[in-house]
Amino acid sequence: MTDSNKEKTYKRETKKLLRNYNQIKLNIEILKEEKERADLFVSLPAITYDSVNVQTSTANDGVEKDAMRLMHRNKMIDLDIKENEYLLNKIDRAINSLPEIEAQIIKLFYIEKNSWNSIVRSMCYSERNLRYKRDEAVLSIAVALFGSTVLKR
Repeated sequence: MTDSNKEKTYKRETKKLLRNYNQIKLNIEILKEEKERADLFVSLPAITYDSVNVQTSTANDGVEKDAMRLMHRNKMIDLDIKENEYLLNKIDRAINSLPEIEAQIIKLFYIEKNSWNSIVRSMCYSERNLRYKRDEAVLSIAVALFGSTVLKR
């Protein structure tokens, strides 16, 4: 991959993340609801272990297996939630580190889904200048998300 192509790839991935910012946020909410819902529908007799009811005797192996599956599923949900929250936190920090005009462009275009034409009309910059600022902002966010590898030539 050429240096130019590598930079384009990182910018493309960054744009994809920015376009899906709201969906990632929604996914966190859905995962939290899924975990709560699973906990509501499971009531296993026995002791509580890590907030999950666990059967301790071998008389009912099905109950133990269900409890182990539930514990594993809850851990996977927790991991997904933490990974998505970490990603959103990185994106938020990257956006907040931008100059105000660039942050505004990113929020309006990628996160709030305003049309490019409406952004151009509402801001006191030429379309060409706004495109340049948007591209610079995307590159800055890519560096924040993926590190200096983005800039290596």
